[in-house]
Amino acid sequence: MQNDTERAIFLIKNEPIAAFRHKTLLQLVQEGRVEDAIAYLDSISAGFSG
Repeated sequence: MQNDTERAIFLIKNEPIAAFRHKTLLQLVQEGRVEDAIAYLDSISAGFSG
């Protein structure tokens, strides 16, 4: 079974996010959109659902 860190890394690299035209968080960061990625993670940690 994967630990939390391995799961997080997998999701950052592989999970497309509809709100960002199905780009991954890694792709956003590579495009220089670090603030967008951080804002997304903040919204998720605050209980954003949508």
